[in-house]
Amino acid sequence: GFTDAFLLKLDQDGLFQWARSWGGTDVDSTNDLAIDESSNIYITGSFSDSVDFAQGSGSGVVYVSNGSTDVFLSRFDSSGSLTWARAWGGSSPDYVNRIETDITGNVFVLGDYYHTVNFDPGSPENIMTSNGDKDIFLGRFSPDGKLLRIHSWGSYLDERGNALYIDESSNIAISGSYSYRLDFDEGPGISGYFPRTSKADAFLMKLTPEY
Repeated sequence: GFTDAFLLKLDQDGLFQWARSWGGTDVDSTNDLAIDESSNIYITGSFSDSVDFAQGSGSGVVYVSNGSTDVFLSRFDSSGSLTWARAWGGSSPDYVNRIETDITGNVFVLGDYYHTVNFDPGSPENIMTSNGDKDIFLGRFSPDGKLLRIHSWGSYLDERGNALYIDESSNIAISGSYSYRLDFDEGPGISGYFPRTSKADAFLMKLTPEY
């Protein structure tokens, strides 16, 4: 189609080992990758229309986007074989920006979404609705691709999660931008911050491993 996604492995001398690619008739792309202690490779990005994430393997793993662009998360082993793939999105464009793993092998995905999205298609569903335009999401997945928890932050204007880091104690750090009063704490009460500018401000947030 227009653009496809690829995953390429080189050895320490830069010599080719293997390559994998996937895509449909529209725009498909990768945004970030992470490698765990067992050398499993986690890829995240966006796709449009219908995509077979196991192209060339003989067994299709096909997802169809719900709107403009949806988000995907997939895992490959060290030899380049697709282990599993997950996808989610709503009727508007949804994006993913960063991916990280912690010391236990859990996978964290940071991105942005519009309107209503089912982050766990199937049963049970996990549906969230943004507070206005674009909100931030942080998803936690098990090593086998099961959604463990989903968080969301946003106001009636645009927010964006740009960077994600997990330290050796599994504390989570997120940075991004927000455009109106934003409650960063999902607990009781309001812990809101107003931007100091007329457009958007940056934020840095730290979460505990239990969050």
